[in-house]
This record gives sequence, structure tokens and C-alpha cells, in this order.
Amino acid sequence: MDIPVLLDYFKKVVFEGDLDKLIQIGRASEKEVERRKLNARMSTQSITTDSSTTTTSSTLTTTVNIQRSYYDFDSTLARCAIPMAVTLISTAQFFGILLNSTGTYSENFDKNVKDFFDYGALSLHTTEKELLRAVYRNGMMHSFFPKGNNVEIEFDSSAERSLFKKKGAIVSMNVVALHDVVKSIFEKIESNVANFELLKVNFNLWEAVDKENLSRVVEQFKNHVLKKEAIITESKKQA
Repeated sequence: MDIPVLLDYFKKVVFEGDLDKLIQIGRASEKEVERRKLNARMSTQSITTDSSTTTTSSTLTTTVNIQRSYYDFDSTLARCAIPMAVTLISTAQFFGILLNSTGTYSENFDKNVKDFFDYGALSLHTTEKELLRAVYRNGMMHSFFPKGNNVEIEFDSSAERSLFKKKGAIVSMNVVALHDVVKSIFEKIESNVANFELLKVNFNLWEAVDKENLSRVVEQFKNHVLKKEAIITESKKQA
């Protein structure tokens, strides 16, 4: 594997492609929420000076649109936080595999993520790593992060942002902060040419294991397609 080619491809497809577009959607939704809040405040002020039925009805409609129930989702305010987080956590895990200095392949999520964040000189507390693994990795990838259990994921692009935050009884992860961290570490990996040989060795180890795990399933599907095509061809001959 040509590591510079891999990194350039990853940058263009993942960061400059998918993630940049998801961030644009998230920020547009943030602006829309602020616009609705402003309209609600203006409508509320309007009630004070004008108690007409029309104004009151308009205000109630605006308020309902903002204050939604736990599982009621307004698709116009989608911020793509979950697909962003899935992409970023997968990135951290994959490059953690490539940064492994032991000379052996490891699928251990905790180790791979630790190697990745350590490379960026970002030390996560044990409880934060466990949150990332048990809640924000397994919860999203295995069950697409159903709400509940006092955990949430948010898209907050404000100037002051942290990766994890305790908001009363709720623990929240900010996907924008996660993006900042993962992208900065990726850029460090990309600029450290001296480390490319290690990345290449580990990529080859990963590829060998990946092929072994996937080849059986892929070959089964190919055989299935070939059998279907053979049946269709035979049916046409007999028609």
C-alpha cells in the first residue's frame, strides 16, 4: 500500500467529502434553530402588546415546533451528528490500528483508540474512553444510538466546546469537538513522513486479516449471483 495515496484518498473522501458536507448540514440546522427561537421570542413579545387571537395562535404554533417531545424528531433540523460520530470513531479506530508499534495486529478498540489519541497528545480519562467505547461506539454502530439512559450526542459548533460534558443528569458528547480532535490527529499523521513505514506494515497486517474475514462472505455472494444468472439463462433457453 502506498501510504501517501491512502492518506490523500482518505482526506478527500472522508474529511473534505462526507464530513465537510455533514458539518454544513449541522451548521445550517443550528442557524434554523436560532431563527425559530428568535421568532418565538418576538411572537411572545407581540402577545404582551397585542392579545388578539391570531397572534396567540401563531405563537403557540412556533412554541410547539421548538419544544418537541423526547422521541419526536423534526427532520428539517437534522444535524447528522450520528453519522459524523460513526465516521470519526471508525477513523480513530482504523488509524489506531496503523499506529500500533507492537508489530502485531490488534482488534482491541480500547488499545487502538488509545494509540490514536496518544499520538495526538490527547490523553483521555479512563471513564471517557469507556464512554466512547460502550456508549458512543457500540451504541451507534450496533443499535444506531437509541435515545435514553441519560446520554446524548450533540452538534455544537460554538467557540467553547468540549468533547464530553455533564448537563445535569445527562452526559453529552459534542461531535464537532470530536471532529476537531480526530482531524488534527489525522493531519499530524499525514505530515509525519518518517512514520509511513510503520503505517505500511500495519496496513498490510490489517489487510491480511480483513481479507481472511471478508473473503468467505464475498465469495458466497458471488457464487449466489452466478447461480441466479445461470438459472435465468437456462430459463431463457427453455422459453
